[in-house]
Amino acid sequence: EWDRRRATLETAALPLEKAMERMFEKAGQTQSLQTAEDDLPKIHKLEKRLEHHRGAVEEARVWLAHALPEKTHEAQNMAEDYCWKADNVRALIGDLGKDVASARELLAAYDNVQVALAALEPVAATTLKQPPVDPTTLHEFAAAVEALTENVARLGTDAAARGQERVQTPHEVNVPEATRRVTRLRAALDAARVTADAAATTAAADAEFAQVNTDRARKMDAAAEADSDPAADKRSLTAAIDELNRAEADFNRLYEIYDRIEPSTSDAEQLKTKLSDDLAAADEQFKTLTIALDDKLAGLDEFEIEAAKLDDKINGAKAAAVISTAPEQLRQLANEIVPSIETDLAALKERAEALAPVAAPVAAVEQQQQAVDALKKITVEKLKKAQDDLSAVDALKNDIAAATEAIDRVQQHLGTPAAVAAPAAEEPKKGKTKKDKKKSKETPTAPIAAAPEEGLKKIDDLLERLNAIPADSLAPEKAAELEELKKTLEAKKSALVALLAALINQDELLKQWEARKLALFDKQQPLEKEMEEVFTRYTTPQRFDLALSEIPRVVAMGASMDDYQKAVNEQKKWAHDHLPSKEDEADNLLAAAAWERQQIRELNADLVEAVDSAAALKKTFDDVHDGVVKHVDEAALIAAKEHLQTITGQLEKLTADIEARSQDRVFNPSGLAIDAVRDRAENVRKLLEAKAGDLATEKALVEVANRFDKSADALTSMIDIAAKVDEDPTATFEQLREASDALSEGCNDLTYMNNEYDHFRPENAAGEALKARMVDELARATEERSTLERSIDDKIEGLGGFTDIATRTEDTLRKIKESSPSADTPEKMEELMKTLEEARTDVQNLEERAEELAPLQAPRKLSQALVAQAAEITKELVENLEKTKVADAQKKEMRDSIDKARESVQSAVDLLLGDDADKKDKAKKKKGKKDKKETEKKVPTADGLEKKIADLTEQLKPLDAIIASPLDIPTEKRDAEDLKKSAADVVANMQKAIDKENE
Repeated sequence: EWDRRRATLETAALPLEKAMERMFEKAGQTQSLQTAEDDLPKIHKLEKRLEHHRGAVEEARVWLAHALPEKTHEAQNMAEDYCWKADNVRALIGDLGKDVASARELLAAYDNVQVALAALEPVAATTLKQPPVDPTTLHEFAAAVEALTENVARLGTDAAARGQERVQTPHEVNVPEATRRVTRLRAALDAARVTADAAATTAAADAEFAQVNTDRARKMDAAAEADSDPAADKRSLTAAIDELNRAEADFNRLYEIYDRIEPSTSDAEQLKTKLSDDLAAADEQFKTLTIALDDKLAGLDEFEIEAAKLDDKINGAKAAAVISTAPEQLRQLANEIVPSIETDLAALKERAEALAPVAAPVAAVEQQQQAVDALKKITVEKLKKAQDDLSAVDALKNDIAAATEAIDRVQQHLGTPAAVAAPAAEEPKKGKTKKDKKKSKETPTAPIAAAPEEGLKKIDDLLERLNAIPADSLAPEKAAELEELKKTLEAKKSALVALLAALINQDELLKQWEARKLALFDKQQPLEKEMEEVFTRYTTPQRFDLALSEIPRVVAMGASMDDYQKAVNEQKKWAHDHLPSKEDEADNLLAAAAWERQQIRELNADLVEAVDSAAALKKTFDDVHDGVVKHVDEAALIAAKEHLQTITGQLEKLTADIEARSQDRVFNPSGLAIDAVRDRAENVRKLLEAKAGDLATEKALVEVANRFDKSADALTSMIDIAAKVDEDPTATFEQLREASDALSEGCNDLTYMNNEYDHFRPENAAGEALKARMVDELARATEERSTLERSIDDKIEGLGGFTDIATRTEDTLRKIKESSPSADTPEKMEELMKTLEEARTDVQNLEERAEELAPLQAPRKLSQALVAQAAEITKELVENLEKTKVADAQKKEMRDSIDKARESVQSAVDLLLGDDADKKDKAKKKKGKKDKKETEKKVPTADGLEKKIADLTEQLKPLDAIIASPLDIPTEKRDAEDLKKSAADVVANMQKAIDKENE
């Protein structure tokens, strides 16, 4: 049946395929507008036929999904193929429709140009040649000519741009002819303007001054309004200053107009005096406004800086409030950080009130006050919850004990899962009816299952209550107790689940298999997700502590994969016994699991090898570290000194081992600070030399120093790693971001160091020295971390801004390079040069930013590449500009030659026409002798005609150079050829006239 349906579908598709082939072949060629418009409905019809056929394929796919699921992919492939083809046809409809619309728009634009020419040419021929010309008429005519010039230029650009489209430009569009007619209109306009300008210079200057002065007054009034507005903000003040800047340009124009006025008459002199007074008054107002607005804007800038700093403190406190769960952290927030923020807020409020009556600062302070109130609220609430969680653990212990006792009673009553399941699995005896069999299976199940299900619900409720208590908000001993309670409940839950599972009857075999496969998938999916996460991470080296903690995870992954393989083998055995047709599916699962298990073994081996080598260093370091403070007691001072000498030698060997170890997979463990251990050894040496009576005090001192140094070493290691990234010229944005995050985590070590410092109370001079060293270490670590964090964050911010500008500049340079070939006039080339100049400004900005981002190499390389690219494009545009200027000048010279030759041809034609007309008059009338003589004077002689031929021949010589020119000037060449043909006809007629005259 499927073969029949498929054959039917393929047969139905043949005409569609042929129609599409013909349509796309035709669409690949340039065609007329009428042909394209005729084809569009046909393509729409083809699209509908394709959609109909795709529907038939979809029906076949649905049938296959029920009848032959294994063949569904064949129909799916056919459906996707026709969906793709239908998309291509729709794309062709869109493209062809756009091309048709473009051609129609071009034709409509050309018709509009013709209408405008027909309206303007009579005005140029009559009104403009009859002075004086009304200024309004002249202005309207100039505006119309300018608009017409733009329309013709746009028409030419659009016509040239359509060279690659499918639809041909309509042959009615004659851009060169329209351009020539516009040129004649502009010439008439220029002549009329010269006449009008000579008579209206003073009046025009007065009118122009009034207009510019009105604009200047409007801009300054707007600025004054903003200056006096109580609700003014930074944006409105900036806008007002911008208005003043624009008004300054108006001042320049006013002074320029004022200087142009010549006081040749009393009216002009009075006008100049009046304008001088107006300018002086306006200039004084401008200065006053500028000072007032600048002062206000500076005040708002200072307020915004302080407000931003306070926002950062509030946001940091908010983040700390969100992540903090321990009561100690929350108390510090409530008692220290929030009051500090409130003090800063009060100072900012005073600054805002000083800017009154501007409302924006006051509103900003009110918003910050609301944020601080919300911060206080959440801090108090979280502190209360953390304290409540401590009480909740104790309260749950009694409930868990009671529930465990009840569950134990249920288990004792029901016995083992195997014992419970046995009656349900027993085959019914012969002679029992179906009703008896059903009763024998169902009767014991319901009451037996009820108790375990109730117990499971109770356990889930208790687990939910335990999980609701965050462990990080509890003391370590309480957190351990909470975890032990969870394990107890989980164990009881597992026992009950096993017990309850033994009570459930089995479903049909096929449903069982699908359920078993789904269970295997559920078991495999989280494992594969975990594998992907771990394998992706170890494509790059990781920290030692992370790798060390990951090894049990990788081992557990291997165990989980073994469990999964075992589960698959079990399901394969079940399939072998019950559904042999499904055994091959289990084999496929086993093959995939075996490959993944091998990958886990290889990763585990790599990690164990790398971690072992790192652990060896750490063990040696720890031995040395522990050896510094062990055996320090009154009875073994001499042995301890000897042991300390041995440790000093071990330190030197350990230093060499650390430098020699490879870090391809795992970094060296953090905290391998040899210098710090040397300092500790020195402390122990001093301790050994101390008096026996001071031993306990000195030992406590060493323990404090060791705890403080442990945190300091960890922070130093983190700072060193981040510093390498900061100094790395090849560092990427992602590496800088990771280093910044690591430095943020270093705040924890600073907190531990501060706690040691705060709780340490020195009892002797050594203690005072340690206290002083703690201060120095804290100051150094804080300064280094902060400085490094600022440096890295500055690089991150700088790289972000640099990338944005670089992307924009690359796009601009690419567009300029793509547009260069089509810029065939000096005006177009100059427009490209202007755009290029803006891009070069961006390139210069990128160079400066790259210098600021030193020593990072990537920005410098990219900016250098853009500099070279901009220089190359500049050179190309300069050369093309010169070429277009030369070509433009040559074209103008050619047009002048053509016009002169045309005038000569027309003069010759007029001469011939005058000759014929006179001869006709003589044939019609016979006048007196006087009239005859006057007529003979008008009739050209043979000599005159021959002289005219010689003159005409001389005027036509430049046309040969135009026709032979290598330039791409089809219009000029065509006009020259046409003119030569016309001239040849005129010369032939003249020669006939000469021959007739000689006869």
